[in-house]
Amino acid sequence: IVNLNPTVIIHATQHSKIDLSNILDLNMYDSCNIPETRLNSFQMQSHTINNSVISCVFDLGKEALGDLVAFEDRLNLFLWGEVDEFKECNILRAKGSILANNGDVYMLQAVGQVYEMRPLEEKNISAVADDVRCTKLVFIGQNIDAGRLRRY
Repeated sequence: IVNLNPTVIIHATQHSKIDLSNILDLNMYDSCNIPETRLNSFQMQSHTINNSVISCVFDLGKEALGDLVAFEDRLNLFLWGEVDEFKECNILRAKGSILANNGDVYMLQAVGQVYEMRPLEEKNISAVADDVRCTKLVFIGQNIDAGRLRRY
């Protein structure tokens, strides 16, 4: 993050909980607010964009995913590179919401081979919008064949 923006102040959070005074009304887009030491480091930084990274979105809408245990088993094999047809894939990140057969909604987050799939509480679903009650998955990485992945 600092390579992209050395003027950033990083705050550690848990489940995105943060005192809003740390992130709102800071006038961070005002160049007069940037400390000189950070401004100097900004001039020395560089960032290279990797065009080989792509994303694939699978939007199944209100269609329930089916057997959640079977999905998780297949996800494990896919992320851990244990499926021959996906050995060349390098999944950097995955996110999504999963609608289970019983109507529960699960949140998926993955970084590399580490992932978390947890149920969303009803109060959180209602607070966001009913749009969350769907199955939508996003995979970001290299050498992803969306057609093959959809069939898997």
